[in-house]
Amino acid sequence: CVTTAYIVPTEHALTTLDLSSETWTEIRNFMKCLLHMYNETNESLIFVETVSPFKFLRHSVIECIPVPADVKPTLGGFFREAILDNAEQWSQNKALIDTSKKGVRRTLTPKLPYFHVWLDLDGGI
Repeated sequence: CVTTAYIVPTEHALTTLDLSSETWTEIRNFMKCLLHMYNETNESLIFVETVSPFKFLRHSVIECIPVPADVKPTLGGFFREAILDNAEQWSQNKALIDTSKKGVRRTLTPKLPYFHVWLDLDGGI
């Protein structure tokens, strides 16, 4: 598999943080199924949500990006370094927030733009 896929909830929300618990559970289950499917081909996935300023945003979307399974363990460091190298763009807010301990829905606020990378189902950066 080489194709990027998108998870787009039918429930209208500007971010995944605004979704109902039921819809979020359904998305996580779908993410698990996609991971399982890609693992069978020795690939893995990262999931990315970009929430830009709300005047441009119309609906929540999660990108599902295939990566080789052997490369995935290094991606956390890659994203961390890239974000911190550009931290001055986020001078008013903390540039990097680790969501692996509490998960994205209990760490971030739905009122601010953000870029989130799920390195696994429980969180990322």
